[in-house]
Amino acid sequence: MRMTEKALVVLCALGIVADLMNYDGGSVLALLALLVLSLFYLFFGWLLMRHKETGAQVLLLSVLSSIVIFQIAIGILFKLSFWSIANSVNFAGVAFAMGLYFLATTLSKKTKENSGLIAFYKNVSGRLIGFILAGALFLIVPQDALIRFKYRADPAFAELYIKYMNNPDNMELWENLQQYKMKNER
Repeated sequence: MRMTEKALVVLCALGIVADLMNYDGGSVLALLALLVLSLFYLFFGWLLMRHKETGAQVLLLSVLSSIVIFQIAIGILFKLSFWSIANSVNFAGVAFAMGLYFLATTLSKKTKENSGLIAFYKNVSGRLIGFILAGALFLIVPQDALIRFKYRADPAFAELYIKYMNNPDNMELWENLQQYKMKNER
């Protein structure tokens, strides 16, 4: 289970890099890896974070941590897909993850003599901090910068795409974008 998690995280990182570097199949790899990682955490994340010596009292923290990790992964996926809702989803995930991180670290410091609970809280904190940092990175980077970087070989297309993304209801911008794509066989 943990090896699957590590393999998915590595695939996500490779997919994101390949997508941003415009390698063939990079977008598909990033999409599939992030989707599988998010669903993996949604359905099996609570199993990854539990500890043998812990009981039902930590189940809620495990489930909530899995859900916010799922949300951060989906937020990153949306950001790479240039969806307008990406920052909202990612921000909510990072904010809740930070709350859970502080809860887990506080409970870890208050727990005495139960090494199982301390190990559980450290396990949850470690996973959360990794996803908080990844989510925060994608929150900090503006959508326009991602578009310009991804389409750096064709700056005119990037600027048309940015204009359209800033005003998606403008059909004239959409038509200009489509005409440019057809003219340049993108």
